[in-house]
Amino acid sequence: METNNILNEETIDKAPIIDINLGYTFNNALKAAAILVAISMIYTIIKGSIIAIIILFVCLIIITTKHGVQIDFSSKRLKKYSKYLFSFKGGSWQDISAYPFITVLKFNRGNKIYSRSNREIITNKKYYEVYLLNKSHRKRILISRFSSEEDAKNYAISLNNSSYLEYVKYNPITKQ
Repeated sequence: METNNILNEETIDKAPIIDINLGYTFNNALKAAAILVAISMIYTIIKGSIIAIIILFVCLIIITTKHGVQIDFSSKRLKKYSKYLFSFKGGSWQDISAYPFITVLKFNRGNKIYSRSNREIITNKKYYEVYLLNKSHRKRILISRFSSEEDAKNYAISLNNSSYLEYVKYNPITKQ
């Protein structure tokens, strides 16, 4: 998943609240299973089962739940949220001054699959994620995800130039 919300001073000035959608909360396998269960629950509802309505509702939540971040630069606050059933947002606002730094982190994500003949297939993908960091770099909030390092750095620098955030290298402080 990749977000391509390049922010600049014009975007921040025009939009009081910037909504950054980070994608679906649940993975594709769980969503596929929920779709199958939902289809069978529709059949069961037709037969007259009341509990099937509750199970169908839970499946719809699993299928449609997304998560993201809203940033309000004018009030200097942010909200990590989950969006249920395409419209209901849950989450609370917090002060953005607790996260004065921005950075780009590289992640390798991979899958290993074995066939019946015990051959393995390995897939690796590199992701570059933009995070807001607190002063100790111990707490972080995901802002965006990119497949190229250049796009991620440009995004972080655009946020750095158009707000009070300082672009830094990730370096968590350790107590000794």
